[in-house]
Amino acid sequence: MVVRKIEGAFTVCKVSDLSGVELGAECCFIGKTNEGISVICQTKDAPGTSMDREDGWSAFSVEGVLDVSRTAVLAEISALLTEEQNEGLVFSAFDKEYMFVKQKFEMKILSRLSGKGYEISTGDAYGDYFINRSVTDIMSEYGEQEDEWT
Repeated sequence: MVVRKIEGAFTVCKVSDLSGVELGAECCFIGKTNEGISVICQTKDAPGTSMDREDGWSAFSVEGVLDVSRTAVLAEISALLTEEQNEGLVFSAFDKEYMFVKQKFEMKILSRLSGKGYEISTGDAYGDYFINRSVTDIMSEYGEQEDEWT
């Protein structure tokens, strides 16, 4: 499974109605209950009429075959967020899962997912190289240079 970063900062907000929500935006997730309407969208598209809002979220899609194992993927990611006591949300769409984490916890969560076998794709090839490998793997790849580093 690949966890791929979605560009941009995200906002979670509560609105009284959908009139101020940019439904044509590239990424917009809406949830409605008897307690209200919640919207997750890129911060640049956040409605100005929100009753409450929290900025500073990063978004990721979980890509891969998500048929029978779908609930296992959601459960694993949810458990990781809970175990680490980090702020995070998981959202299911028809054919993909989405994960939202506070930006300050992003690298910690991605490192943990990488350790559980997920491939991480943030759009930064240099960063992805290191986040997808353990320290042991990196040192064994560059072991012959160890004397130069110590």
